[in-house]
Amino acid sequence: MKLREYLDKHSLTARQFGTKVGWNDSKISRILNGVTSPSLDDMEAVAEVTDSEVDLNDWHRARPVGEGEAA
Repeated sequence: MKLREYLDKHSLTARQFGTKVGWNDSKISRILNGVTSPSLDDMEAVAEVTDSEVDLNDWHRARPVGEGEAA
């Protein structure tokens, strides 16, 4: 399941979850909104806190249109 689904299922706010994994509000917001991808350490913390209920394969950040294209 995706992190947002996990939060809804367990009636957790982003802030509550951030506290559990040691993330500040800004970091949890950027990750939930796909602005940034979590590090390996971040993903390990999520797996531990959620008992691996969150599918870490869903955590890659989508590449913005045009990124990586030749100019």
